[in-house]
Amino acid sequence: MTSTATPSQVPAQPAVLFPFEDVNGRMVDWSYIYVTRIETNQSNMVDNLWAFISFQLLDRAIHQRNFDFLGETITVYFLNVAHDFNGEMLPMQLVLGGTSGANVAVENIPAGGSAYLQVQVRKSSDSFDPYLIHRDANSEYEAQNSSYPLMYLEEFQELLPTLPDEIILLADHPILFPRNDWSQIKLDMARVNYLSARYQPFFKFDVYDRLVDQSDFAFALRDHIFNQDFVPLGFYAFSSQTLIIIQGEN
Repeated sequence: MTSTATPSQVPAQPAVLFPFEDVNGRMVDWSYIYVTRIETNQSNMVDNLWAFISFQLLDRAIHQRNFDFLGETITVYFLNVAHDFNGEMLPMQLVLGGTSGANVAVENIPAGGSAYLQVQVRKSSDSFDPYLIHRDANSEYEAQNSSYPLMYLEEFQELLPTLPDEIILLADHPILFPRNDWSQIKLDMARVNYLSARYQPFFKFDVYDRLVDQSDFAFALRDHIFNQDFVPLGFYAFSSQTLIIIQGEN
């Protein structure tokens, strides 16, 4: 599996942090991570791990890159962001989704699941409960769709430049997956382009596109969450199954 960057030239506009706490009284800053699901296997090893992670948005555009998987080129859509790992702001990509084909513009994404993301824009006066949001956003489709409606990526692209300077992005996504699920994940990646784009950062594939393990970044993120280990420099991407944007009041 190969990845080819296709950078876009847009002006930098880093989001400005403002005082904000979750319902548990924890400060939501650029280092904020809240585990929303955790399970262990028979060896008492964590193998099902989800988390809400905060990000600083660095500009107001959706970027894209290509990667090749199982003989198909997929356009990956992402935001330029940064996260504070032990006092060091590391640039990252926050993956929103993907579609079949190389360099497909957002406005040319075919109708279907790849055209949407699950996003909610909130005011800082609204309470933020990461566990309840995770629960509700991942409930049965009929229930989640009313509280967490889907938005076209094209609409989201138009929304970004209208957001104020004071915003905090929070994305919830699985990091570690039970090994028994890996075969299904590989099948999902082969069939569904946006899942392929979102799962890519968390898995390691060999030259024959065989899934061999979770990625070094997935394990580094696990160790940072539980042991506050430093995350080494590298090309890192997190993904958004549920994206929350919190706006400051100023």
